[in-house]
Amino acid sequence: MPLLSPTTFFVLVTTLISCLQIFDVPYALGWSPGNQAGPAYSTLTNVGQLYREGFINNSTGYASALAWILTIIILIITIIQFRASARWVNYE
Repeated sequence: MPLLSPTTFFVLVTTLISCLQIFDVPYALGWSPGNQAGPAYSTLTNVGQLYREGFINNSTGYASALAWILTIIILIITIIQFRASARWVNYE
């Protein structure tokens, strides 16, 4: 198991980043012309809100700000993961 810790750490970081950037599945399942984000906005994600503000509401400045906030959140979470990994990831 100790030799698998770098691979596990890589999978953990990339999976968390991809989960924060999910767009296609909620868009395909819940968005329709009459109802933009499913019943009671149940399929609205962070990137879905970014898409909605940028392309549907034509508020590109707000969408850009949302994208920067999402980038900063992902960066902070990744830095926390890298600092916490010093205890349990073995590179030897």
